[in-house]
Amino acid sequence: MNLTASHLTNGTVVRGRVVAFSAAAIACGLLLANFPLPFVLGISAVIVAAALLLRPDLATLLFVFALYANVQAVAVRYHGVPSIAAAATIGLLLLPLAHQLLLQRREIVLPKITVLIVLFATVQIVSAVWAGHRETAVKVVLTTVLEGLVLFLLLVNVIRTPKMLRLVMWTLIMAGTFLSGIAVVQRATGSPRNNFKGFARLPKNDRADRSSTKSSPRATGPIGEKNYFAQFLLMLIPLALFRLWNEHSPRLRLLAAISAGLILAGIALTESRGAVFGMAAMLAALLAMRCLSIRQIGVIAVTGVLVVLSSPGYRERLADLSGLAEIAQDETSIRRTDKSLQGRLSEIVAAALIFRENPLIGVGPGNFPTHFLEKANALGFQIHGEERLAHCAILEIAAETGILGVLCIVAIFAVMIRELLAARRATVHDDVRAMIDASLVVLIVLATTSLFLSFAFVRYYWLMLAVAAVAARLGFQNAADPSEKSPSTA
Repeated sequence: MNLTASHLTNGTVVRGRVVAFSAAAIACGLLLANFPLPFVLGISAVIVAAALLLRPDLATLLFVFALYANVQAVAVRYHGVPSIAAAATIGLLLLPLAHQLLLQRREIVLPKITVLIVLFATVQIVSAVWAGHRETAVKVVLTTVLEGLVLFLLLVNVIRTPKMLRLVMWTLIMAGTFLSGIAVVQRATGSPRNNFKGFARLPKNDRADRSSTKSSPRATGPIGEKNYFAQFLLMLIPLALFRLWNEHSPRLRLLAAISAGLILAGIALTESRGAVFGMAAMLAALLAMRCLSIRQIGVIAVTGVLVVLSSPGYRERLADLSGLAEIAQDETSIRRTDKSLQGRLSEIVAAALIFRENPLIGVGPGNFPTHFLEKANALGFQIHGEERLAHCAILEIAAETGILGVLCIVAIFAVMIRELLAARRATVHDDVRAMIDASLVVLIVLATTSLFLSFAFVRYYWLMLAVAAVAARLGFQNAADPSEKSPSTA
């Protein structure tokens, strides 16, 4: 048989490829044998990078999951990752952003509340100039800019379609299910000292947090604060419910139901009293929006009561709220109430007093704790000997940034809710309307629970405001009148 030049060339190419693949396989084997962890991490990084380049939207979902699950802080605190590397994860959003703006030629989106966020940051800057502890104030301002304004603008510009918004909501639900599942396993296995690699941190005041009826400390999740963990889990319940009611796939509806159940279990393990008020506000909103009937509300309420009754610690904490009625009738009964309630009251009253003395621009962002003891000691019933937060977001903002800061933050929520209501009326897209409704209820839950908690872990607020802004924009884009444009975009 005669061999042509093409046959010889093909044979040479094949042999060259075999040699190259063999050399690569040997090199990989040697690296794996001598440097197993760096090799596995390197290969994983290459695979992830290739996936993100092929599907930039995956970077958005990965970032949203990591942000909600507090992966960056866990990596720094428990796994030795440099802070700058953890902070750089926001760069994940630059890939889908470049894809949207440069390749797809999309315009930059600037929702209406962007102006209000900038104004809020400006008020904080002005207040920081006059703050007693300027370094603390500057840190808070930087947090507002980076975890507020920058995060908000990046998210609203990379989440562009109903499909992407739906995936983001599912990502948040899965993140909450993951964290709640860990909390349930922690309690079920009787391993309260196991922090599960940082995703089930222990309360700072573990001993003080236990009562005679509790066998385990309250769940705190990856943020290390039980009441905030409950707040940020509760805001996922509306997302899960609307997925349960609006997904076409039976499997996805089942997944949403399971997720909602696990997240509710996680909330119960926090034993947060503020979560009960947030749940009541959520049910009231769903009833007002005609998303649930009174009968369905009753079923959910009974389920909630059964969950509470199943936790002795939760029952005990809710029973302590009866002291509020006594305080309303007799001021001297404050000293006889639950120590936790005394502490909360002292923090709230101290914030009101500080605001009264500094009504315009407050005492400076992040400066309330340094003024707390001075005011609280004069009340005669405060029990804390250390700096504390106000445990009421609106009063804390008032104390730190004055009436100007309060007006900005109230306007942000009011304008966003108004936009959602208008978009809800305008859209003809059923799934978009469902996502608008979910966003509305989430904002109501956040506003309600913030009355009992400080304005801390603000990235969760700005994350959900970004989701709400995208839902509103999509509602107007899918309006009955094609010529109608969203007032929330510039």
